[in-house]
Amino acid sequence: MFTPETSIGTDGLLPTGTLATAVIGIRGLKESRNGGQYLDGEFTVTSPNYKGRKVFTNIMDPFFAGNSDGAKNMGKEAISRALEGASLVDHADPSTYAPYGAGIMAVIDGLNSKEVPVEIVIEKGNEGFQDKNAIKFLTPNPKSGCFIKWQRLQQDISGENVETTSIGQSVSNPVTQSAPATGTSLFKS
Repeated sequence: MFTPETSIGTDGLLPTGTLATAVIGIRGLKESRNGGQYLDGEFTVTSPNYKGRKVFTNIMDPFFAGNSDGAKNMGKEAISRALEGASLVDHADPSTYAPYGAGIMAVIDGLNSKEVPVEIVIEKGNEGFQDKNAIKFLTPNPKSGCFIKWQRLQQDISGENVETTSIGQSVSNPVTQSAPATGTSLFKS
């Protein structure tokens, strides 16, 4: 429980680059200070080393007319990756995304309580706020910028080398040589 390393240098934050699985809890829709709208997300880590730790991340509402185009695009990207990571859609079949285009409630209903692969990062605080952990979604979509980290997490979970087919379906092969370390894994002791 208590160790000499407890919270040294991080104020209790999880290390940036930590690859994990977490359950999404949508605590509601909130209004930002500038009049925008976002999903208030609570992510409970399910991976062994930090099991039960909470990370809070806001996801911009891409359907809200009052959000800027940039905020809407950030929300679309985050939600797309979360849907893929939760296996609610098939990135090789665009029609599988259609039910979530019905509105923000369809997104909330789909993602709430789902386990997703994530990278935990540290966001620098601003305007008097301290640094905090945040979530980046990982996905089996090879066109995404987080696909390699998704593969690494799958390898850590299964203990096997994970490759993908042309449409991104995972294929496991026994690990014969360890992959170079990129980020902190929750599945190694």
